[in-house]
Parts: sequence; structure tokens; C-alpha cells
Amino acid sequence: MRECYKAFQAFFKRCKEGKTPGFPRFQGYDRYDSFTYPQIEKLKGKPTVAIENGKVVLPKIGHIKVKQHRPLEGKAKTCTIKREGDCWYAVFVCEVEARVKLPYTDLPIGIDMGLKHFMTDSHGDVVENPRFFRKSRGRLKKMQQRLSKKKKRSNRRKKAVKSVAKAHKKVRNQRKDFHHKEARILVETFETIIFEDLSMHNMVRRPKVKQDENGKYLPNGAAAKGGLNKSILDAGWGSFIELVKHKAECAGVTVYEVDPHKTSQICSACHKEGEHKGLSVRTHVCLQCGVVLDRDHNAALNIRDRGLGRSLREPASQGTFREATA
Repeated sequence: MRECYKAFQAFFKRCKEGKTPGFPRFQGYDRYDSFTYPQIEKLKGKPTVAIENGKVVLPKIGHIKVKQHRPLEGKAKTCTIKREGDCWYAVFVCEVEARVKLPYTDLPIGIDMGLKHFMTDSHGDVVENPRFFRKSRGRLKKMQQRLSKKKKRSNRRKKAVKSVAKAHKKVRNQRKDFHHKEARILVETFETIIFEDLSMHNMVRRPKVKQDENGKYLPNGAAAKGGLNKSILDAGWGSFIELVKHKAECAGVTVYEVDPHKTSQICSACHKEGEHKGLSVRTHVCLQCGVVLDRDHNAALNIRDRGLGRSLREPASQGTFREATA
């Protein structure tokens, strides 16, 4: 009752101050899926949270069996217990010494993210798009249909909810594993990695509603844009680039993000701007110098040159770049 009283007092205080009040909500048992031991201090020579003989020792809880996928490194500082579906995880934050920087390779690379291919680099190598969500869409659709037919608050509905969550978790883990492997290859091979500075929020934005003079709604391509947004989110470009930045910082590799404006229209050979290409045009043909390249390969070369400070056209139109990690 005391917590409820304090919540409403804070609510009325925000109302009097003219702020946008958030009405107190019921604190359900399933709202929080994790809790943290903020300080693992030693007690009688032993840390309060530790892993001993295949079991994690938690204060006031006891010894719990754990599948330890790798040994702890350095000094454990905090421990977070979290739940994902039917699985529980113990996440340790450890203090370790600075990692040894990888040998200097002096190899820069520009990378163009895409949907036909997950990424194309400036050397012409491509990584196929695995499309994990698209491949699992049929199975997920059937599971969602079964869930919608279950009676609310029934045990069968609870089981169906867990099954759907488990299927989505598998897709997420597949995508995460793919991103980790590809990011590790880039960081261990190249010294400078250059990406496009993509605005994911703008790329997956809904199309604006169109109306005629009488207020009748007109076709605005929402169905096609919805499919495109689904493919973009399935690829996970933003999470992949952030993962590369994180690994690069540990390895001493430099990552740049450059302005992607007209990297597909400008020729990487003669630096002359051509006509606008639609997404269906997959080959770059320059009418000035006659070079023929894959569209994404040409864009990757321009991204690399822009990241290295080279002008793609006139000096005034040179793309600016910002250093993401050092």
C-alpha cells in the first residue's frame, strides 16, 4: 500500500507541475524478467556470486545447475539473472586487461549493405542474405493462427504463446550468430572498415496517406513498402554495424560511416554522375567511360573512396565522414 500511495503522490505532483503525467500502472509479476547483483563483493574470502562444480551460487537462492559455455575471465563485477521464454541466463560482467591489438594489415574496405546480397565489399566479394525470418515465415504464420484460436487465459493459450516466443527466439539467435561470424571476419582481416551512414528509422518509415479532393484514400504503395521494411528488418543492418563497431574497438580497428548520397549513381572509375537507377537495375553501366560493374560493387568502391577522403566528383561535393571507433 505504501508503494501505491507514493506512486499516486508522484502522479499528482507531475500534474500540478504541468508535465505530461504517466498514470501509475499495475506492477504485474511478469513485468520484469531480470534482476541484478550490483556488487559481487568477497565474503569470507569468497565472492557472493560464483560458479562452483557446474552450479551457480546465488545469495538467498542457493545452488543452481548451469551450462557454462565458457570460463569467466578476469574479475567478476556484477551478475544479472534474466529470463527469455522458458530459459534463464546468468550474465557476468568481468573486468579484464586490455586486449592485444591485432597486427596492422593496412587494408581498407568499403561495404555496401543490400537485400539481394547482405553485403558487397569493394573487392567484389558478396555475402548472401540468409533471410532467416522469411524462411521461417510459413511456420510462424501457422503458429500465430493456432494461438489466435485459443481461449483467452487458458492453459493451452499459455503453451501456444511460449511456442511462438520460442520460434521467434530461434530466428533472432540465427541472425545474431550470423552477424557475429561475419563481423569477426571483417575485424580480423581489415584495418579500416567503411560503411554507409544509414538512418534505419527513416528507411522503415511508413508511406504517407494519400487522399483526393473528396477525402477518398488513394493507393500509396503501403503493401510494397511493408514488404521492403520487413526485408530490411530481417537483414538487421543496424545491429550488424553496431556489432562491428564493438568488435573493432576491442581489436584496434577503425570504422567509418560516410554519407551514402548518390554512391550508386556515381561511376567509381571516372567519378561522373549517371542517371538515377531504380532498385530493379542491378548493373552499373557508365556512358562516359564504358565501365560495367555490379551495382552494389560500384557503390562499395565509392563508399571506400569517400571514407578515405577521395572526391567522387568535384571537391565541393565530397562526402564527409565521421569516425565511429578508434
